[in-house]
Amino acid sequence: VMATSLPSLRGKVPTEATERTTTSEGYVDLRTLELRPHDPSTGGTSIAPTTWVPGARQRLIGTLQATYPDRAKRRYVMSILGQVLLGHPVTELTWLYGDGACGKSTVANGLTAALGLTESGGYAVDGSEALLASGYEGEVARAGLAGARLVWIDETGRQHLDTAAIKKLVNRPRITVRLLGIGQGSIQAQFSVFVATNNMPTSSDRGHGSERRQRVIVHSQQFVEGNGPLSNGQKRADLRLKYHLADTYWREAFLDLAIWEAHKLLRAGLVSP
Repeated sequence: VMATSLPSLRGKVPTEATERTTTSEGYVDLRTLELRPHDPSTGGTSIAPTTWVPGARQRLIGTLQATYPDRAKRRYVMSILGQVLLGHPVTELTWLYGDGACGKSTVANGLTAALGLTESGGYAVDGSEALLASGYEGEVARAGLAGARLVWIDETGRQHLDTAAIKKLVNRPRITVRLLGIGQGSIQAQFSVFVATNNMPTSSDRGHGSERRQRVIVHSQQFVEGNGPLSNGQKRADLRLKYHLADTYWREAFLDLAIWEAHKLLRAGLVSP
């Protein structure tokens, strides 16, 4: 399914627990956009290692417009960032597909840095392709997704897609995991999964159950450095940006963008199905 429009969001009413994001200076009420003091009674167990700076998302306008010149596609990408914070997962595994230097990793890497990794108390998981495996390997890998809101896999070397594993990972309220020394169990699925790839894996499963669990966002732009002539589809850019996404300046921008998009969804009464 090619991602050219906003996802279907009508349906569930978000719970109170999904209406806040804890930051380094307090928690943000996503419905009212109020920053409130940390409060243990809220039951939150994760914290984004980033200060919320209202309006910082403006720093990303140029980058988003260059990466996604199509407005509908740009709006879709921005919308799913808001869904990530709400803990109502995007119902498809989202493939970010394109050749190198096309900007496909920028948004996911930037949001991962802003939200922080779960291993350090944050909301994001920098995952491996083992998450896309079925059986024992996949169950062990997926045990690390407890409490995550964003799961980010930067490139997969798999040539063939294990569609059975995809069905066990996305678009379900709970997933089966395996804890070493304990055995099988299950965790609530509050995460959205994004995978960047230069080469889309093949799949022999053409059934609706597989296709409705995947969405592809094609990145057709290519960013080049230097002062040479540009070909069709190329844009001038500072390719060093990807090395600075963990800087405070960009982390603040990505966090504010996600908070703003989550607020817009709540205000409109829209959440992920």
